[in-house]
Amino acid sequence: MQTNDVPTASEMFGAQSHIYKHTFHFANSMVLRCAIQLSIPDIIHNHKQPMTLFELVSELKLPPAKSNGIHRLMRLFVHSGFFATKSLDEISETQEGYVLTASSKMLLKSEIPNLLPFVSAMVDPVMVNPWNSLGDWFLGNKTNPFETAQGASMWEY
Repeated sequence: MQTNDVPTASEMFGAQSHIYKHTFHFANSMVLRCAIQLSIPDIIHNHKQPMTLFELVSELKLPPAKSNGIHRLMRLFVHSGFFATKSLDEISETQEGYVLTASSKMLLKSEIPNLLPFVSAMVDPVMVNPWNSLGDWFLGNKTNPFETAQGASMWEY
């Protein structure tokens, strides 16, 4: 920072970026929850070959109007390493299909070991809501954030 404590444009941009990153970081867990709810890892696994967006939307039995949402969701999953894309046409490489990665294989219902029960529990609203209650917990008299959010201890809930 400059000597007169006025942030530079670069510092302000960096600070804004840092705040946005933390503000939207929850989205990673929520889209992971969505993939589990829709059984996307299992659907792609059962397809036995790279699965196109059209095939995925069709298998999910979603209205075509929601295919753009699934496309965006899958782009996020590919970016975060939960899925990968593989070219279906070696010549033009215009058609891609989704394939599993080591991470998405850990979310298959049929595979042992898997982390599906753990991830499902950790992204469930019962476990997420206590995080939303941290401020209330600090200001209140409950013994922990879970009790603040749910009205009972984890073991009584």
